[in-house]
Formats: sequence, structure tokens, C-alpha cells
Amino acid sequence: MGHASTARMYLMPPVTKHVTAADILRDPQDGWWVVLTPACDLYEDLPSGGSRAAKAEYVRLTKTVPLSEAPLIARWIEAGSPVKASRERNAALEMFRDNNSRYRILPKYLDIPDLLVDFEIVQSVPLAEVRSWTRVATLDSPFAEAMLTSHGHTVARIGTPDVDFENIKQSLGLNGTGKAADQNSVPNPRTTTKDAKQS
Repeated sequence: MGHASTARMYLMPPVTKHVTAADILRDPQDGWWVVLTPACDLYEDLPSGGSRAAKAEYVRLTKTVPLSEAPLIARWIEAGSPVKASRERNAALEMFRDNNSRYRILPKYLDIPDLLVDFEIVQSVPLAEVRSWTRVATLDSPFAEAMLTSHGHTVARIGTPDVDFENIKQSLGLNGTGKAADQNSVPNPRTTTKDAKQS
């Protein structure tokens, strides 16, 4: 079907000796986390192999939970797990969309359960502390880059006013009437919905 094997996603065990970007970690309380700090800020030589130290003093981490424990999945189960369209089912399915700005799914592989990455729960932990956590795996390329880029898009996106394109659609005959309007009636494409209603 053209789907990649889940084994393709992970480097397990991790191939670096130091904490790096897109590491999947477990803290002492068995909580799951994914590293968001860029690899260049975390690179460091082993004490016996060089003198380069990590640039980052803190590691940026995003909270990750077993998918079965995710609130949206729990609500769907509490609703009776309806197989047909329902608000709870639709909300749960939204988590699987590639363009979801909040969530990413990491599929099960060996010791890793199905995980839900939540970009809204992010915190910084001292690197010295994170070094003692368990490094379960590292996301392989290009999944690692995709994870970091997705988070970057989430925190850097800029909201804009809605633009009214209805008159443009009408001029092209795309509004369902089948008729193209006079091209002279096309408004400035920077006109907002509010401006269009007032004109």
C-alpha cells in the first residue's frame, strides 16, 4: 500500500552517545518525552574523545503519552466507541491528520507503545538531568526532521484575517452557478470578509 514499516521510523537503540534531537526518552517516573532541541546544540564529545561541550544548558521536551491514555481517545471510549460519525470519533481522528498543528502519532515498535506527541505541553529540563533519563530510541531521518519542523510551524505560525474570495469564485464561475461574472466586479483580493460586507 506504499506505507513505510514502523521500524523505518526509529533508530533503536540510539546511535549517538549523547542526547540528541528527536530522541524518545523515559523519565524516572516512566513518562515519555521527545527532544525538540536542535542536534547542533546538544552535540558533545565523550570525556575520552574530545573537548566539545553541548551549547544547550536546557533541553526542550514535548510531552508524549501512550495513545490509549490520550484524553480524546478516552472520551471516544466513554461514548461507547461509536464506529459511525460522532463528535468524539471525529475529534479522535483529527489527531491522525498530517497537518494537525498540535498532535503527532508515533506508532508502536518493540518497547515503544503507540504514542501521542502533544506540542502544547512543552518544557525545558536541565541537560544534566536529562542525561540520566532512559534513551529508548531516536527518530530516523526524515521523521526526525519532520517532527522538529512540525513543532516549528506550530509555534511560529501567524494568524491572518479571513479574506473574502467569493466574488473571485463567482467571476470564474466556481460558485456553483456555472456563470462567470464580469471581471470588472472582482474586488481587491486583500479585502477582508468584514470589508466586503460593509461595501
